[in-house]
Amino acid sequence: MKNQNKSNKSKQINQLKKLFCFKFILTLKISQSKTNKQTGFTQNQDQVSNLRDQCTFLKKSPSIMHLHNQFSFYFLNIEEKIYTQLICLLQGKFQLYEMNILVIKAKFKYEKISQINKSKKSHTSTIKKNKKNEIKTNQKIEIILNQFFILKKTQSKLINYFLLKMKCQI
Repeated sequence: MKNQNKSNKSKQINQLKKLFCFKFILTLKISQSKTNKQTGFTQNQDQVSNLRDQCTFLKKSPSIMHLHNQFSFYFLNIEEKIYTQLICLLQGKFQLYEMNILVIKAKFKYEKISQINKSKKSHTSTIKKNKKNEIKTNQKIEIILNQFFILKKTQSKLINYFLLKMKCQI
């Protein structure tokens, strides 16, 4: 396992070395050609003025084309790997954001439901308390009314009794 990792790392390092060497050679050729008012892949002995002529010259000289192909191969592979890694990272971050959004939505829904349940419980508990209070007050009112009626009855009995006594006396 460790040997495979080391070999993979060494391969990557070698590819990067080749890439940087080729970039260095390419920049040297470009700088030389700019001084000669030519583009990158022409030599001093073969001066080309047109792009069309330069393309034909590149087709004729395979060593330059091989370097160009090597550069594009390594560079494009590295670029493609970087893009795929970035895409994977972004997809992972996007999935994390989606998961976070779902978690936040679930928490928000849970909080709403718990608030509704609390309000229902508090509402039902207040209703129950109110009902208990109403029952207690109703019982107190009934007791008071019963006492009132008893007092009224006794008062009426007393009044009737006094009235009868008075009649008898008259």
